[in-house]
Amino acid sequence: DPDRTASFAPARPATMPMPGRPEMLVATDPLVDADEVLDRLKRAVFRSRVRVGDFFSDFDPLRSGLVTEAKFRTALVECGAMPLTEREMQALAAKYAGPGGRVRHRALLADLESAFTSAGMERDPAANTADFTATLASTGVRLPAEMEAASDELIEQLKHEVRVRGLEVRQPFIDHSKHVNSSRVVDQVTNEQFVTGLTQLGLSCSPADVQLLQARFAGQPGFVNYNRFACAIDPALNTFSAREPRSNLLKGSTLHSGFRVPVVLGPGPDQPGRPPLTADFPHLPLDTPAAGVGELLARLHEKTVQFRARVGEALQDFDRHNDGTVTQPQFVQALKHTFGPLRLSLSADEIRMLADRYQKTMPHGAVHVQWRLFVAEVEAGGPGGGGRLERDPLGKPEPHYLQHQPLTLPPQEEEAVQALLADIGRRVEVRRVLVKPMFADYEKQVNSAKAVDHVTRSQMVQAFSRLGIDLPIQHQRLLFARYDTNRNGLVNYIALVRDIDRYESKSPRKHTQHAFPQDPDYGKLTAGVTAGGFYKPRIQPGSPQPGRPAPRNDAPGAQPAGSLGAVLARLSDAAKTHRLKTDHAFREFDLGRRNQVTQPQFVKVLDMVFGKLAPLAEADTALLLQAFATRLKGAGVGVAWRDFVAAVDNTESPAKGLQLPTLPPADEQVVAETCGRLAHLVRTRRLLLRPFFQDMEKSRRAINRVDHISRMQFAECLSSLGLDITAAELQVLARKFDDKGDGGVNYVAFQVAIDPDQAVFLARDGHGNAEDSRLYAQTGGWRSANTVVDGQPGRPPVVAEFARLNMSKPAAGSLDELLVRLRRRCSTYSINLSEFFSDFDRRRCGIVSEPQFRQALHRAFGESYIKADLSSVEVAALEHAFAARTSDGGHGVDYRRFVKEATGMPNLEQHPLLVPPAAGDDTPPLPTLTPREEAEVETVLEQLRTRFRVRQVYVKAPFVDFARSPASPMVVAHVTRNQFVKALARHEVMLAPEQFALLAKKYDDLGDGSINYEAFCEAVDSYKSATGVKLYSGFKKERYILG
Repeated sequence: DPDRTASFAPARPATMPMPGRPEMLVATDPLVDADEVLDRLKRAVFRSRVRVGDFFSDFDPLRSGLVTEAKFRTALVECGAMPLTEREMQALAAKYAGPGGRVRHRALLADLESAFTSAGMERDPAANTADFTATLASTGVRLPAEMEAASDELIEQLKHEVRVRGLEVRQPFIDHSKHVNSSRVVDQVTNEQFVTGLTQLGLSCSPADVQLLQARFAGQPGFVNYNRFACAIDPALNTFSAREPRSNLLKGSTLHSGFRVPVVLGPGPDQPGRPPLTADFPHLPLDTPAAGVGELLARLHEKTVQFRARVGEALQDFDRHNDGTVTQPQFVQALKHTFGPLRLSLSADEIRMLADRYQKTMPHGAVHVQWRLFVAEVEAGGPGGGGRLERDPLGKPEPHYLQHQPLTLPPQEEEAVQALLADIGRRVEVRRVLVKPMFADYEKQVNSAKAVDHVTRSQMVQAFSRLGIDLPIQHQRLLFARYDTNRNGLVNYIALVRDIDRYESKSPRKHTQHAFPQDPDYGKLTAGVTAGGFYKPRIQPGSPQPGRPAPRNDAPGAQPAGSLGAVLARLSDAAKTHRLKTDHAFREFDLGRRNQVTQPQFVKVLDMVFGKLAPLAEADTALLLQAFATRLKGAGVGVAWRDFVAAVDNTESPAKGLQLPTLPPADEQVVAETCGRLAHLVRTRRLLLRPFFQDMEKSRRAINRVDHISRMQFAECLSSLGLDITAAELQVLARKFDDKGDGGVNYVAFQVAIDPDQAVFLARDGHGNAEDSRLYAQTGGWRSANTVVDGQPGRPPVVAEFARLNMSKPAAGSLDELLVRLRRRCSTYSINLSEFFSDFDRRRCGIVSEPQFRQALHRAFGESYIKADLSSVEVAALEHAFAARTSDGGHGVDYRRFVKEATGMPNLEQHPLLVPPAAGDDTPPLPTLTPREEAEVETVLEQLRTRFRVRQVYVKAPFVDFARSPASPMVVAHVTRNQFVKALARHEVMLAPEQFALLAKKYDDLGDGSINYEAFCEAVDSYKSATGVKLYSGFKKERYILG
């Protein structure tokens, strides 16, 4: 075509005397249109937002707008906007050819910039830019006419099948695209995955139909674009799935109930026999649609008050311009995020009602929603409200009642249901049962309806069955109809419980939104506080059951103490015996730190702390409320809890020592024999009993009593310890050590009986407190005497040596040699010895006990890489050399004098001009080999030295990397043999096995298989100055020559 030859690149000569790769690529590529390449390059730059001009500016330092062809190619490749072939490169170079064989890159940048802006806008500010996004839309594959007709007919069949069966088309293909073995191509699956997805959907397609669909919706080679296929057979997916780029987001943004297209279908069912589809969010249960805006706002207000929801925070995030408006999709999304988790379903008609009421036309023509006005009316509970407290600061908030009342039935049914409720109420009152927990358990189950205060109908029937009440079908229907307050098939069990249990006082849903002193209900409860701190008086005149005593409000097992002193003594004894911290519970309620809590909070803390250990009668609670009453800051009467805690702590209660029951003589003989046998087993096996019993005491199945476990747990502990006793002996021991008479076993008394050595720290005073603090201090931090008894004949005595894999050195010959060795280790590894001893010196006297001295030495020198393990002989020598006496006459070690001798540091606080002595070199000498082996090692080192000098490499670097790795031997300046070979391999040095064996033998100075790479690097690198080389102002050699 002669008209197109100008836009094509000039052809190369036909002859190829020396064919290279560029000429071969040109010969194989077809003719390329430069304008087509430029359009594709524009789209690629627009998508990736690459600044192509930055890559050309590096090659045009004179800013002439011209670069050579080679640099032109380099800039296009480096920008990475789009891969170009050789023919396409030549086409662009020919299109923008300039004088002197160079390329005009500014012309190319101007054409690429047209995708973002228009030229000359600085002279015409009112001009508009062209919309380039329309060219980004991907076009489908064009098939021949007969194949297009066949594919359209097949798509219509599949569209009808999907609509009738109500299939979700995209889900199987999405699962395949997200599979771990998929190719991860956006919106595309392989041909095999496409066939599998059709099979999962159950769509009837022949092999020819499948091939036709694969050709119609083909993507990359071997892939199918499942998104275009799903949108073709299910037009409803086009709403949010169409991949159409748009630059003007306001164009076509007319919303329908918050959706881009109308989702509510017209009159008539879409599928015969099924209800019409709506645009509601799927929720269970669905609320009844509101008749008007006022009813809808009241329902939203009720949910916000009930769940403390802050509607304004969700909408404020979308108001970027802070003008009080948001778009309709943002308004719908905020409603869904705020009220969706609260089980409040808004239909499309209700959303449209709110959007129409609060709509506002913006200057650019879009319709927004006034969210601030909406929030104000929701918080006020109706139209026209909101902001009253801001305008009237002296106003008082009104209490809100969120209680759902039962429905009113027809007169005949209402009479029948009232008689049924009266009958159930009499049963509950006579049997004295709690009704509400039966229903509350079902509300919290995983199979519940997930609606507050509601259970399903079957759960209501099951709850009555647990109470022993079997209702006939007609009675169940009456209750279902009366307590279906939400009209969604559920039962409001709170309203039901209020009607059948007249003592229920926790279920009225009264709510006060504010908690300020000006609130009329501040500091008060729903029905006032009685003398015992309860919501309602529980004692009724008369006895509902003849022959039984009158009911009391006391906890089970609570006996009135009679006086305030007796009550405080009882609570003090329980707090000391069970080691209770009473003040911690009160701090959780006293948020203002004013030493005040309300009366219900005080009663609740008493029940939490002393409910199981020392239950109080109602009369005792009334005494405490009256004795420690105080006036709250706003209104009402509270309790001064700090005064109460101080009174409990300061009250002296009589001490009660351990008193074991006395058994018959035969049983006492069995106890003595059994304890003697068990004591022998514990002593010979060196068993520690306390951890096993403590684990049982702190388990979830424990009896919640200090130093006590159940009989079953006692038997399990003995079995775990391997202490075999018979069932008769177990029963006698359990009766012997049951000091409380409640079936528990005092395991502390049992341990003292069979292991007298544990009596030091298991002894309890009258209140059960451990009195081992004084003994602990006297024994130098050990629970018992620090002497080891040879309890196993035939075995060597235990020594104080710490287990280590390698003992680096034998015992020092003298104390001075030992101190020199420790001084070198402290200097090499920068060990601050005083820090390890100061933790034990609580009195700052400079003396620690011998066990503490040994423990501090183990912490300081016990690490394996330090190689300074101390034997028991060396530790004993140090303890004897630095022995000292404490102020109370005990024996200890003067660690400060030891630290001064071991570190060699002078007292710099008193003599700041003194210079610490330099520590000697603690590096062990290298092993001495035979003369023949030494000559071979020197030959290998000379070869390596010459190689490293010629190549000028830093030899030490790879060895340092391996020494710092977790797999290193954790020894300074040492690596393993495997790491030594790998480090040489990084320098491209491959040694023969016999050469490596010689080097490993030469530089294994510690004798543990590791290699001293510092010594090796000094031998092969003459420029190495990191260790052992004197530096002159940071240089290896003197820079100033005298003379």
